[in-house]
Amino acid sequence: MLLPLILLTLAVRSEATPSVYACPFVPLGIMPGIDFRMGEDCPRDSFLHYYACCDDNPYQCCFHFETWAIVMFAIICIGALAAILFCSGRLLLQQRERVVERQMY
Repeated sequence: MLLPLILLTLAVRSEATPSVYACPFVPLGIMPGIDFRMGEDCPRDSFLHYYACCDDNPYQCCFHFETWAIVMFAIICIGALAAILFCSGRLLLQQRERVVERQMY
């Protein structure tokens, strides 16, 4: 119940990172009417990801997840891992209690 409320709050308050349309963003050309751009056009972004020019190659578009999406994914994974460990611990303790009860009788 708490997770949907957190997601709703983050979705309302988060703003998407603007993507670039092409890399390099500024057209390169010797003559004003001719575009000698060697890069690529970047795909459209969404609320989970965006594109930016790569650091190692400024003529290519690089895919990036939004920071809030990475944080939410990490929180969900940690919560799922905690739930699995909790359920496993309960199962092991119940089995141990059953063995002790059988030994008593």
